[in-house]
Amino acid sequence: MSIGSKISSTLRDAFSYAVYQESSADRTRKPVIVDAIIEKSAPFLDTSAAGYEDRLRKVLNETRTKQLDVLLEKNVAVGLDTRFNAQRREAANDRLLEGAYYPAADGKPAILTLWDSGIDAKANFITPSGATQAANFVEKLAHILKAGEPAETLYASRLTTIDAAGGIGMVAVVTTTEWETKAQLKETAGKTAAVTQPPAKPQAPKPN
Repeated sequence: MSIGSKISSTLRDAFSYAVYQESSADRTRKPVIVDAIIEKSAPFLDTSAAGYEDRLRKVLNETRTKQLDVLLEKNVAVGLDTRFNAQRREAANDRLLEGAYYPAADGKPAILTLWDSGIDAKANFITPSGATQAANFVEKLAHILKAGEPAETLYASRLTTIDAAGGIGMVAVVTTTEWETKAQLKETAGKTAAVTQPPAKPQAPKPN
């Protein structure tokens, strides 16, 4: 990806979350859509972590309603996933996975899981993170789903690069958010074996 393309992608993401305004109609109906996604997702995902639903709602509320519509239309369960916390950087520039999309299988819906640190990280215009950053991945996935169902698991990650921009000593630090296949991510996706499979909802103990 060229430096121009990366900057364009980053600026587009920042614009979307900093100044983009939904229509009043979309804002009005968003709570109903968010409730519908949470309700349909609960049977398939572990929702037991403290504050789980509040953190998930925060992500969904940061996502544009029309993109949430895509998730409902494509029958995608959405949840937060603590399994990504097992990752460790071996070098300062190592990439970490921040989410996964698992295509529908075995009669279950497709599943989108996003990194759940258990902490509500703050975000701002310059360094989007927490719910805003997770919503960015949701938005990008919705664009992919509009084009059709991916044939394999996709992983969300961020890539930060430093490029020369305009002359000697002039550089640009660019962070792009991407959905990629295991093959594209190579060793990054292999470091956390647990996330290669979709999460399973814990089974309730059988009554005596």
